[in-house]
Amino acid sequence: VIVAAIYMLWMVQRVIFGPLTKDLVKNLNDFSLREVVVLVPLVFWTIFLGVYPQPFFERIEVSIKHYIEIIKNQEPRFAQKEAESSGLAKFLVWNLSE
Repeated sequence: VIVAAIYMLWMVQRVIFGPLTKDLVKNLNDFSLREVVVLVPLVFWTIFLGVYPQPFFERIEVSIKHYIEIIKNQEPRFAQKEAESSGLAKFLVWNLSE
């Protein structure tokens, strides 16, 4: 584990912080206008949703409550043979395919 961590840190140092050796990548810019136009709304909505998620929760609340009621109303169904058998079969209590 220690050798793997040392190798990973050495690799990250070379890949991310190392000098540019190929002429093809020396002329690349960090961000183009197209990338900024795509990233700015994504960053905005990510931060907004993380800081103030309540409007989104309010919009999905009705459908989530509907699904919770459907699941609550399902009765656990299992066959007697499965309940008495050993192994993982006894944990198959919910049969939602019917």
